[in-house]
Amino acid sequence: MPRGDAEVTDQILYKRIQKFDRPITIKDLVTRLKWSRGKIDGAIGRLTEKDIIATVNISIPKGQRQRYIGIPGKDYWEAFHKHYFIKNNSILIYDTLGVINEFQGASKIPNAKIDMLKGQAGSLKTNIDSSVLEVLEDNIDQLKSLAQSRNMTSAQLLENRLPYLLLPDFVILMKIASVIAEEAQSDNETERAVALSFIKRASAQLTDKL
Repeated sequence: MPRGDAEVTDQILYKRIQKFDRPITIKDLVTRLKWSRGKIDGAIGRLTEKDIIATVNISIPKGQRQRYIGIPGKDYWEAFHKHYFIKNNSILIYDTLGVINEFQGASKIPNAKIDMLKGQAGSLKTNIDSSVLEVLEDNIDQLKSLAQSRNMTSAQLLENRLPYLLLPDFVILMKIASVIAEEAQSDNETERAVALSFIKRASAQLTDKL
């Protein structure tokens, strides 16, 4: 498709998205515009790469994933957050422009749990509970054997498993990372563009904090 045609397509799609009073799905756009899914996928991918539209990918409690598209700064994102995340306990996979993050705060882990973990981390530096040492000593042979079977040291094995014990949300975070990595390699143009856009923004934010 000539570049000019793509730009016209993107503008038409963007104007249609602006008319909605809620975040929408690709299915909504296919129905309203009567375009092919591939044509809409391509336009959404290009608009996402330019940070013109916000794309939010969620996983609802039953496990289905759904991608919603909208305009950054719209009031409807707050209602969207209340419905999917507060009322229905959905999981946020990615949020390309942070339109949901502002309502969720810096972390979904309660402050009390964060304080508890900080306290645990501090005490571990100076003193390890004797009962913990006893458990380690009693299971050292099994620990070494398991570590060797995975080509790592006992310390590395513990380090890899501790996050699952200390932070229950770590399992969810690993699943989210898996989804993003999978979509970044997808043959679907929209999935690939959105995932790569999220990774790019997340990397930039991480670099700013270092």
